[in-house]
This record gives sequence, C-alpha cells and structure tokens, in this order.
Amino acid sequence: MTVLFAVGTQLHELTGRADFLALFLASGVAGSLASLSYYTFTKFFATSTLGASGGVAGTVAALALLKPDHTFTFRIPFTSSGEAEGERRKLDVDSRVLLAVLMLAEVPLAVLWRTRADFVAHLGGYAGGILGAVLLRWRTKAYGHGSEEGVGEATVREGGGGSG
Repeated sequence: MTVLFAVGTQLHELTGRADFLALFLASGVAGSLASLSYYTFTKFFATSTLGASGGVAGTVAALALLKPDHTFTFRIPFTSSGEAEGERRKLDVDSRVLLAVLMLAEVPLAVLWRTRADFVAHLGGYAGGILGAVLLRWRTKAYGHGSEEGVGEATVREGGGGSG
C-alpha cells in the first residue's frame, strides 16, 4: 500500500478523482481477468485470487506513461553520501525505465516464487494501466483539453485535478 500512496497520489493529482478511480479499478479487473484466464488455460481450477496488486501495478504503469519526464528517487539504505551525516545515497530512475524493469522482473520472480504472489495479475494490471494511459492521452488530444506538448500537461485538470 506504500506504493499506492506514493504513486497513486501523484496520479490522482494528474488525472483527477474520476479518471484515477477508473484507472485503478480497470487495472484491478484486468489483473484479475488475466489471472483467472491463466489458471483456466493451465487447468488449475483449485485457486482463488484476491487483492489490489493489479490495480497498484496499473497506477504505476499509468503514471510512468502519463508523466514520461518523471524521475523516481530511491534512497539506498546503509549507504552514506558523505555530504551530511545520515544522508543516504540516492538513485534517480526515469519512470519509463522503472516500468520496464518492473515488468521484466515479474517473469523471473514468477519462476522463483511460484506460489507466493500472483504475477500474472501484476502483468494484467500493468497492461490495464498502459491501456488506460493510452486512452486518457487519446481522449485529451481528441477533445482538446490541455496542451499538446506533453501527456502530463495535457491531462492536468483546471484547479489541481478535480474531475469527479
């Protein structure tokens, strides 16, 4: 839920309440549908999935595509930058690179931790978030809301994001 708080608040400010909720729920449904389809095709009927991980994955994917110039900053634990006492080294990662790394990491993790998490639901959530971001971008350009320069600027609502 920490990821949802960190990424979801930024996506909410960017898209507004209604679009954020639609993206989150659609990504969750896409993740559940992907998981259910996978287990049905592999004839593993004695399973159930429940969780918001597909929705969280979708919010990460949508933010990475709607704000392509965004940089995530990670503080590396147990390191020191030497500038100030207690200051940790930082790692800045481009949003699209982070999305690619997260999606590519799902495959080996699925092999290593076969029963601990539903990685198919995560991949379905990423797909739902990508599709949702593409649809938001298209809708914004098609109806002339915002500027045409960038996706982030084009989807920001008047007054700080209140489309709902």
